[in-house]
Amino acid sequence: MRNHQLRGLDHPRKRACLTALHHCFLTRPDGTTAAERCFGQKPRSMLAAIVEAVDIPPAPLRPPKRAVA
Repeated sequence: MRNHQLRGLDHPRKRACLTALHHCFLTRPDGTTAAERCFGQKPRSMLAAIVEAVDIPPAPLRPPKRAVA
């Protein structure tokens, strides 16, 4: 755990994010990821999962005011 503190990995959210990236993106020479080997199928796109989970704000009703020079 001391190694985590020295590398800035003592924050649980950051460590969880890096773990998810490790499981879904790093591949072995045979081209499989850890998640693929564990679940027996390719994981869905992480970008698609993020887009579904995040609420996109609506467009503004009017353009922003410009600063007076």
